[in-house]
Amino acid sequence: MVRFPGRSIGAALLCLLAVGCHRGAAGEAPGEPVLPAVRAPVSSADPCAAGQLAVLLQHVPGPRTRAAVERFAAPAPVRWVRPGAAVTPDYRAERLNLILDEDERIAALRCG
Repeated sequence: MVRFPGRSIGAALLCLLAVGCHRGAAGEAPGEPVLPAVRAPVSSADPCAAGQLAVLLQHVPGPRTRAAVERFAAPAPVRWVRPGAAVTPDYRAERLNLILDEDERIAALRCG
């Protein structure tokens, strides 16, 4: 038996709000991928370290994820490629290309 139904509803709403505002350990919103803390040495097979970021595939990158990718790749350049976007044809092995699909999800990671 609930004596104060208004207080019970208010307490339930506060609990939901607290859960909705929870941030992960790295300061990311729940569901944001966690990038490797340290970039492993690059190889001739993967000169831009794209393989180390496979955790990003199928995720919609938010501002924090985009900033983390930029920091991870530094000093190498990063290029975010949307569908239909014009890109320069020059090949730079160290450049990380993140290919986005129509839903802004990361569909592929490529060097060049």
